[in-house]
Amino acid sequence: MLEASEMLNAKILIVDDQDMHVKQLQTLLDTVGYTRITSSLNACAEHGEQNFDLVLLNLDLVSEDGIALMQSLKAVHANSYLPILGTTINDENRLRATQLGAMDFFSYPLQHIEILTRVRNLLETRLLYLQMGTYNRLFEEKVAERTAELRKSEASFKSIAELASDWFWEQDHTGKFTKISGPVFEMLGLDTLQESPSPTPSGTIKSSEREQLHHKIATRQPFLDFVYTRNKSDGSVQYLQVSGEPMFDPSGCYMGYRGIGMEITDRRRNCCDQDRIRAAIDAIDIGMLLVQPNNLSILDANQAACTLLGIAAEQLLGSQLSSLGLGDNSALRDVFSLLISGLTCETKIVSLPQKDGGKLLVNLRWHLAKVHNTEMMVAVLSTT
Repeated sequence: MLEASEMLNAKILIVDDQDMHVKQLQTLLDTVGYTRITSSLNACAEHGEQNFDLVLLNLDLVSEDGIALMQSLKAVHANSYLPILGTTINDENRLRATQLGAMDFFSYPLQHIEILTRVRNLLETRLLYLQMGTYNRLFEEKVAERTAELRKSEASFKSIAELASDWFWEQDHTGKFTKISGPVFEMLGLDTLQESPSPTPSGTIKSSEREQLHHKIATRQPFLDFVYTRNKSDGSVQYLQVSGEPMFDPSGCYMGYRGIGMEITDRRRNCCDQDRIRAAIDAIDIGMLLVQPNNLSILDANQAACTLLGIAAEQLLGSQLSSLGLGDNSALRDVFSLLISGLTCETKIVSLPQKDGGKLLVNLRWHLAKVHNTEMMVAVLSTT
């Protein structure tokens, strides 16, 4: 919406070689409040310096060719909107001016209401055109800025995805891979994107795993850390993990999936090894407690230790040794000092309270163990 002040502050150029005509137009425009009115014969030079918003041009100039002036004005502003309000008594000039783009015409003697209306309409069109140009420029700048932000964000996301995983992937709505980054081909033994129609490669994957994942994709569900196995050509088992989410366009139409994947074979094997070791430790009928030396709290315990102490594992972890009757803190720190110095501690007999109010005598022996390069105390408990 244009303000009245914008209209009255528009730049108007009068091109006429008859003083009477110029004075009539200036007086009329002054009367309604137009403040920036200029008159000249050198229209192109004037317009080039001041960039007028409207030209009132007498096409029947005596000293110059009015049509030639109009052609020059249009050439200077070939890529912009310059309204020209012309006057002529020559039908041929009127036709040629119309063909060159004259927006409207007026005649003498002046019809005040008519010419003021034409001036206002043309100025409004001109100012709205300039306003639209400003909006378009700001919009383009905003789009360019947003595009740069999105590209930066996409690059950051891709970098983070690659750091957090072995590969990043995208599929279209048909299930065909459209993007993949990282060493996925080498890890999965594939040659092309088209060779695998889903986040899990074809071949020797368990059918139950494939069906489970395909169900999630078919129902457009996200999936997180989905683990599946694959038999490699050398007969070994490969463990892989994928996460993905469905993509939709602004109208809600399904576009495909994107996500990350990684090989977790070594991690899975380590977990399996740890599970086996844990199972073996829990099968031993001698109690074992892993103790943090700095605060003398229990970090871990096997099943036999829980049974001897009569305390569940989740309650035992974090407990202080002194609260369990296994010695006071000062004596236990002395034990740790002996172990650190390479000395051995003799077996002690301690009395452990039982839930029924009785006492259980057990043998207690201390050992030193290094866990992740940190010395820990290990209490070994056995019945006497």
